[in-house]
Amino acid sequence: MKHILVPTDFSEAAGHALNTALQFAAHFRAEVHLLSCTELPDGWENLSEEEKFGFLEIQVLVRQVAEKFDQLKAQYPDVSFHTSFVAGSLVDSIQEYVKAQAIDFIVMGAYGNSGHNELFIGANTQKVIRSIHRPVLIVKKPINSIAFKKVVFASSFNRQDQETFLRFKKIVAPFEPEIFLVAIDTPFSFGSTTTITAAAMEDFKALAAPYTCHPYIYKNSQIEAGIRSFSEEIGAELIAVSNHNRSALKRMLVGSTVEALVNYADLPVLCIDYEED
Repeated sequence: MKHILVPTDFSEAAGHALNTALQFAAHFRAEVHLLSCTELPDGWENLSEEEKFGFLEIQVLVRQVAEKFDQLKAQYPDVSFHTSFVAGSLVDSIQEYVKAQAIDFIVMGAYGNSGHNELFIGANTQKVIRSIHRPVLIVKKPINSIAFKKVVFASSFNRQDQETFLRFKKIVAPFEPEIFLVAIDTPFSFGSTTTITAAAMEDFKALAAPYTCHPYIYKNSQIEAGIRSFSEEIGAELIAVSNHNRSALKRMLVGSTVEALVNYADLPVLCIDYEED
């Protein structure tokens, strides 16, 4: 993890994401990228200063964003910051930036909202999780410490998710956590019997070494609610879900379930997608 991206509108939620990203950056000696996005007239960058003068509100916004970036740099002089203010949709802007800057990890606030653009609500969060092939950590509340001691990995535990799990393990390795594997047993479960799922989870348990790992099959009527309920019961500090395109879990998480997990879980949610662009 060398480059961490924080999309920001300078809201309170985006501030929680930035503080979390700074902690990850300290652990991994990574650089932090701040990306702010708004709708600007086509060809804004090519306009002369005189032409730009006609867009007073935008000029004020550009200056305000630049000032906020400068304030953050002054506040954290030891952090290697990269800042960018771009025009366009949030998801497209993130996608382009991720490719251009070789971003490894994204941290987003769950409910950021500015006067000129909604960054993190509803569909945009889902679009980022689905379309950006990088680990995305969704943060709703301040995280005082990312030294997570109990972490949950929810999956269908298919063979292709083993690579996702290993990436998850690499992210949390500095904290030497206790890992809890959970498969949610519903009337429309992960597509395999409980016996088969339990056997598959043993392979993941072996991959978790040298960390303590506990596999659980948890009954609930809904996947999202089951993940949240299980995490609350064990006192988890982080929830991770596989977001790989071929994952059976992802197919079940389409529609409202990812959004529900992000919206209703008080814990940070880490969505891991290992497919390269």
